[in-house]
Amino acid sequence: MRVCKKVMIGTAAAIASAFAVNAGTKAVDKLRRKWFANGFEAGRLVERVTTAADTAHKQAVIKQKYDKLCKEYDELQSEYNEMLDYYNED
Repeated sequence: MRVCKKVMIGTAAAIASAFAVNAGTKAVDKLRRKWFANGFEAGRLVERVTTAADTAHKQAVIKQKYDKLCKEYDELQSEYNEMLDYYNED
């Protein structure tokens, strides 16, 4: 009977320690998933900010090129008008 009790106590201790390890593993896994989710959301936020900054930069460059083209067009238009005036005077 003593041997049976010792076996039962040993088995119960092994089962209890297995449950404790399993519970600890689940808790750590839950924390890791939470940290991953937080990091993932932070990464998405950084991506949105970076994309917005890139878009703003591209729009600024396009605006500068457009302004330059408008200025060149105005200069060409004035030169064209001067040439028309010159040839129409004759």
